[in-house]
This record gives sequence, structure tokens and C-alpha cells, in this order.
Amino acid sequence: MLFYSSSKFMHIIMFRKRIFYTPCAMILIALLSLAVVQKSHAQTVYKQQKGLFTGLPSFSFQGSGNNSELLIGPWIGYRFDENVDLALHAEYFSDDTFDFSLMNIGLAAGYTFHTPSIRWRNDLRLYRAFNLSTSEATSPTPKAFSVSSFSTGYYPFHVSHKITLLPYTGLFSFLGTYELPLTRTNYLSGHEDGFVFGPRLGIDMNITFSPSFTGTLGAGYAIALTDQPNQAYEGLILTLQFNF
Repeated sequence: MLFYSSSKFMHIIMFRKRIFYTPCAMILIALLSLAVVQKSHAQTVYKQQKGLFTGLPSFSFQGSGNNSELLIGPWIGYRFDENVDLALHAEYFSDDTFDFSLMNIGLAAGYTFHTPSIRWRNDLRLYRAFNLSTSEATSPTPKAFSVSSFSTGYYPFHVSHKITLLPYTGLFSFLGTYELPLTRTNYLSGHEDGFVFGPRLGIDMNITFSPSFTGTLGAGYAIALTDQPNQAYEGLILTLQFNF
């Protein structure tokens, strides 16, 4: 999944902001996300058989002179059956301006409920950033840990035996702590600072290339209903995924 915000390029699943977090609050969010019908872009919404799926939820590069930033993060997941799937997102970020680099690791678990006219999906995502290198000029020390949940209803519409449109609407929420030095991009996938929530809607197009291979393209929009500025998970959402 590729994510764009109103001022930044973001991803199945990226995000950010400054937070106060306690273990109790994290457990509560996890329980609430499992209590409602299940979601996220991917997996058993687009293909129900066991198998792999992959994509590039995040990729950006900015450079000028000796200063450059790189953000790249593929993900890979597995569908266990028509309902349950699990994905791992490994994202690398480096910033020569402040001379620091880190790995951002995300784990996403999803559950999809199928009916003849709608597919309900929830997923729960955990993201944690690990510092790889930090210079004395880096302030604050990079750190990020976030949990997010999505609940979405998809309404399949078969254009042909190879193309299916899936308009969708749903809700998202984030709870996390996020501190990075100011950079040109200043974001990581899967993170917000504090508590962020809101609606999202859009349409995906699933294309069947062969019985064992499909691809998904889509676009949507997310709105953060909080008074905190510069939410990363807000604005245009672009989806790109391959299902095997």
C-alpha cells in the first residue's frame, strides 16, 4: 500500500505524531479492534485462497547537495484461509542531514468476514522503530512505537470475470509515541503521535491476471478527526498490491 498525505508521501498501511502511551491503553485499543468487524487493504479481501501477498507500502527519496533522505519498505504476508492473514513490513529510513538511520518494523494481523454483498475486515497493526545509527547532532533521539486498527466494509462489484471493483468505507485509529528530528519528510509508516482517529473511503480495483496471480490498484481518502496538526495518516491513499 502506498500512502500520501496532504503534504507528505506515505502505507497496507503509513503515519505519525507525539503521544502519551501506557500498556493499559494499548491493550484496550487491541481489544476494541478485535471486537468489531475486521479490515485493511489486502489479503483476503482481494483473494481468498491460501497464499502470499506483497507490495511496497512505502518508498521515497529526496536529495539536494550532500543532504539526502531515503525511505523504502516492502512488505510480505500470508493468507492462512479466506478469513485470516498476517503480514510483516520492514522499512529502512536514513537521513544524512542529521546523520541517523533506523529500521521501522510493522506486524499486521487481519480478519475478513464474507457475505454475498459485503466483505467486512478488521486489522490490527503494531509498529516499532529501532535506531541503527545516531550522531551527536540528532535531537531528539529517534523513537516510535504505535498501534493502529482499521475496520472497513468492502462492496464488491464485478465488472468482468477478470476485474472487480471494491468501493469501501470505514474507520481508523492510531495510538502511539513518535519523536524524530525535523527532516524534509519526518515520517515513518504506521506511526502517529498521540491518539488519532477518523473515517476513510475509496475504491479498489482487483485484476485477475491468472488463476494464481492478481493485482490491486486503488485510491481513497482519510480524514483525521483531531485538533492536532500534521497527521501523517490523512489525505490521499494509494493502493498497490500483488496476490499469489
